[in-house]
Amino acid sequence: MRILICGADGMVGQALSSALTEAGHQIVRGVRHPRLDGDRAIDFRLQRGAADWKALVRDCDVVINAVGILREQQSGDFSAIHSAAPQALFLAAAQQGVQHIIQISALGADQGSTAYFRSKLAADRYLLEQLAPAFQQLRCTVLRPSLIFSERGASSRLLMGLASLPLIAVPHLPEALLQPLHISDLCSAVRNLCEMTEPPALAELGGPQTWTLETLLLAYRNMLHLPAAPVIRLPAGMVAAAARCLEYVPASPLTPDSWYMLKQGNHTVCNQLATLCGHPLRTVASFLPPDSTVAIAARVRENWILPAHRLVLAMIWLITACLSAGLTPLEDSLALLAPLGLQGQTALFALYGAVVLDAAFGIATLLRPGPGLWLAQAGLIVFYSVVIAVYLPAFWLHPFGPLLKNLAVLSLLLHLYSERTS
Repeated sequence: MRILICGADGMVGQALSSALTEAGHQIVRGVRHPRLDGDRAIDFRLQRGAADWKALVRDCDVVINAVGILREQQSGDFSAIHSAAPQALFLAAAQQGVQHIIQISALGADQGSTAYFRSKLAADRYLLEQLAPAFQQLRCTVLRPSLIFSERGASSRLLMGLASLPLIAVPHLPEALLQPLHISDLCSAVRNLCEMTEPPALAELGGPQTWTLETLLLAYRNMLHLPAAPVIRLPAGMVAAAARCLEYVPASPLTPDSWYMLKQGNHTVCNQLATLCGHPLRTVASFLPPDSTVAIAARVRENWILPAHRLVLAMIWLITACLSAGLTPLEDSLALLAPLGLQGQTALFALYGAVVLDAAFGIATLLRPGPGLWLAQAGLIVFYSVVIAVYLPAFWLHPFGPLLKNLAVLSLLLHLYSERTS
């Protein structure tokens, strides 16, 4: 069959493309930014009329919509990407004689409780309640999966990252249940659906196990073969307040909408995944290939260790700049420069030059990190250490060990440099 997959460069779309190609089908990849031979450019923000899609769906047997976003970049994105464009795509497909349309929706969309769910529900209803009755020969299927696990999925990486922390802080939501399914099981279900003569109109999909967020994080930690870690249960009110603040932070996974959906849970009592797959479903313990678990765990930990290193390093540079700029009395700072032979205007120039350089390093650490920056910072620290060792040797014997701490900073820089150049 000739199958169009819209969103073929996303987590679900890429997996479906590979699985259906292996099954012998001809895949047309609809992507926003074509990069492979045969990719077809699509833009759900702009293509909202059936005429925009007719050439793309012509001669296709199946159309799969796997396009989706979790956050709006601008107001109206949910409506455009989840509702208007899919409805136009579906109408064009029906008019061009496509045999089967599969809409990848989301479990919980029928509640319509958030802007995300309402936009998904609008496309679902259009397909099943308006288009299917009007085109009798058209097979229409809406799939509503629960939380999908994939090694390359943003939500999966986030949850594994949280699970790998030395201290697991989790909202206390004992009634909110999750039912994660593996991406390979979803692909098996879609592959079988494409070949069915009488597919279901609506199917809710979930994994074989049900978890709270806390028990799921602990299961992921066990899956990564990490030792036990203490758990702190955060009050719901604290997380809700954080969600309201983080709503204005670009790319933040925690927003009022995502917090509301998390509180509602994401599980089904009408799970049809095993029936559609035709084989036993993968449990959380088998989500990762056994031979790659150690490597994946290392990558997961680096995803939060490296940003933590950068944050600490930036704080060191910026706080040092503030101390030199005036938080430390000026006469005390100038007294430290006197043994170097720096006095008067020369001392002031050296002091405030160091302030600018430290502040620049701190800002660059946050905004423009890279191997060159780490080498420059290491060079400056070595220079400072040598100068102080020569002209202020007492600092080597100081009980607080200010010069010795430079060794720890150099080690941190070495870690950052090695990770970004390996």
